Amino acid sequence: MIKLISIFIVFIGFLTSEIIPQNIEKLEILGEIKSISDSSSTSDSIKISLSINKEKKYKYPGRAMLLSGLIPGLGELYSGSPVKAFTFAGIEAGAWYFWNKQQDKMLIQEQAYKRFADEHWDFERWVKNYYNYYNLQNEFLNTFEFYKLFSNIPNGIPTMFGSYNSNFNQIEEWVDINNNSIQDEGEIIEWNYTHINDGSHSIAFYDPRYDEIKTFPNDPPSLESNGYFYCSDFDNSSNNCNSFELLPEFEEVLSEVYVQKNLHFYENIGKYNQFFMGWDDAQLTVTSFSLSDNLVNIGVDISNYVVTADSIIGPLNNPRINISDKFEYNSNTGDLELVENLNPSLQNFQIMYTKASIFDNEGYIVPKSPNKWTYRDLRDEYNNIGKMAGYAMTSVMFNHVISMIDAVISTNISNRKSQQSRVTAEPILDLESKYGVGGIRLNYRF
Repeated sequence: MIKLISIFIVFIGFLTSEIIPQNIEKLEILGEIKSISDSSSTSDSIKISLSINKEKKYKYPGRAMLLSGLIPGLGELYSGSPVKAFTFAGIEAGAWYFWNKQQDKMLIQEQAYKRFADEHWDFERWVKNYYNYYNLQNEFLNTFEFYKLFSNIPNGIPTMFGSYNSNFNQIEEWVDINNNSIQDEGEIIEWNYTHINDGSHSIAFYDPRYDEIKTFPNDPPSLESNGYFYCSDFDNSSNNCNSFELLPEFEEVLSEVYVQKNLHFYENIGKYNQFFMGWDDAQLTVTSFSLSDNLVNIGVDISNYVVTADSIIGPLNNPRINISDKFEYNSNTGDLELVENLNPSLQNFQIMYTKASIFDNEGYIVPKSPNKWTYRDLRDEYNNIGKMAGYAMTSVMFNHVISMIDAVISTNISNRKSQQSRVTAEPILDLESKYGVGGIRLNYRF
């Protein structure tokens, strides 16, 4: 380190020193003339008196530019502009100081969002609950329209990476475009549920069964498992699966599975829909309850709920009906209160509720939950701090460039001011001449 500093100091000294060209022959001749003049008698010779009208030293614009390229303001100092020098040096120091502060903030913010993710997103939760919204689609879940959160392009052929056919039942939605209460052609939208491995983004995890890092395979599960999931309810008439489950052999080793938590992992879980079910507040809760007090607490910040009951007088094949409109929810206390009288024929009350909701981002459907949104805010803050650090580096770059240009301009101005005359004259030395001078040479400096 000491050697590098010494070399740097010598290099700066070389740049800032004036290199004055020396003409050795002229000096030798002048020395001979002086010795001749000194040895001659006063009466036989004329003493030569040389007067040197010395100008201020010439400063090189290229050197000033190079100095400002190394340290902004150094070229201005070389050209004789100390105020500009301190200005550029101050900007440089301020930009680097700001950048360093932003780096410290980024480190703190990075630790904050990673800690939050580690507390609220879990791999085991993700794989155990991924297919919940598909498997429960017939239990009034379509009221929430959560099938949109995991779906590909409507009305298209469901495929896996363009090559594997999906074995999902397509979830149908009727949109009465003409408002005539008739299912006209083109008004039925078929949503294609997406498998856990569908897409270009994945999470790498250690699988103890193979003792290596794995990602979920591209081929979707069917009657025969893909090593991680399998179809537990296959419809032979349509060749589609009504329900997907986690393979028991894989579920047994989940406690030993760990995830590679790299940069892509922390980006994926907050950005892409397929990782939504790993959040602790993304789950759907289905529970039975009693109406003895006309009140049930389901927790705060619930985004969607459906209350159902069996009707004694209802159809035998589907006696369960939706009675959500008979209840009122208080998001501050978490209480769900009965506000209208119910038919005495109702029994077996059940409620489905979740903090998950749909966020329509200009046509792009995004699953939303409080914890996921908090995480996204933490990540956004981290990225904003990074942008500010980037602006500081941009300022450093521009400060160097502007200082280099200004150093050249300042040096040229300084040279023009310091010149006494653009025309100079110098004697031409000649030993054959009586006084050693053979003529005068005129020079014009542009």
